[in-house]
Amino acid sequence: MDDLSVVEPPFSLEILKSAIRATKSDLVRQDEYDLDQYFIAAKEIRNKFDDDITPKKVAMDEHNEIENAELITLANQLEKIQETLFKNLPVIIGGSVSGAQTQYTSVVAETPQYYFISDKSNIIKESLQSSCRVTKTTIYAHEIVAKKRLDRIGTKSPKKQSPIWVVVKPPIWWQGQRAVSQRFVGLIQMGLSATEAVDYWMVTVVGYPVAQWAAIRGKAKSTIYSRIKTAEKKIKNRESSVGSKTAFNNLDRNYICETTEDGSKYYTVDNIALHPRRDIATASTTGKLSSGYKGAGAKQLAIALLADLRNSNHTHQFIRSLNDHDIEDLATQLHGTVEKIAEINEDGSWTLSEDELKRWVLEQKS
Repeated sequence: MDDLSVVEPPFSLEILKSAIRATKSDLVRQDEYDLDQYFIAAKEIRNKFDDDITPKKVAMDEHNEIENAELITLANQLEKIQETLFKNLPVIIGGSVSGAQTQYTSVVAETPQYYFISDKSNIIKESLQSSCRVTKTTIYAHEIVAKKRLDRIGTKSPKKQSPIWVVVKPPIWWQGQRAVSQRFVGLIQMGLSATEAVDYWMVTVVGYPVAQWAAIRGKAKSTIYSRIKTAEKKIKNRESSVGSKTAFNNLDRNYICETTEDGSKYYTVDNIALHPRRDIATASTTGKLSSGYKGAGAKQLAIALLADLRNSNHTHQFIRSLNDHDIEDLATQLHGTVEKIAEINEDGSWTLSEDELKRWVLEQKS
């Protein structure tokens, strides 16, 4: 990468500069240090300072010599780290647990686009070192991004002593999660209880032996067999799922606002809940979505719709290239417009097709 105007998300140019400033501040406080542990461009920085770099010179870097030397190499290294994390994501997630209490790695939080992983034992850091340069600047970049995103969704950042890695999910990863979510919704709509759905899925679809799954669940094998048998019976007796008033198109997304008997509204995309995406922007501090022309919930709905559209397989290249700031800006325009471009039903529910939303976005471009 030699063009900093296209830094890979979530590491914006602002994030990179903040990471370099934080590293410089850290270095100034040290009596002894190895410059290679602090900066990717350590060799170039030494050359700029004629190998005579001291904490005082770092603090007095008035011409931003360190920043100028580090920026592009840092951006390239962050991209390389992401590629390595992509390749090893199944192993990383498989070896992590939810929450931050473990002494090993843990998934602190997850959004449709990101994993936030605490690396308390430095296992990921040490593994990355074999193929990537992991310096103070790379760690600070991840830490700054994580803090901003976690603050938006109301999750506390782990203690600073351990690295936290922000892993961008490959698109196919989230699509797989969506597909599993759709399947579980379908099972519940067929009348299965939550426990029946989980036991049925893990044994008949994933392929766990009943004895092993029973041990994991802490249940008798007979209990698992019984729940699977009940689940299969319910599935057989229900030829189609119920609950969604509008069937979704398997090729194009449909965004639906459904109205319940008590007047409550909820929002789905292809029969699963529409994620509010507070990690992109927090219009509604609770993440509550709402229809209408004013209010935080309506703004959050606009953010959620645009973020989901960006991840669609069938979306326009321009839409796929939108960054989070673009999404937030467009949401300001879409806010209060959703019900104007959607198909409204008599009870106040509505359906917005992917094509209609795509058309609206492209009109704003022109």
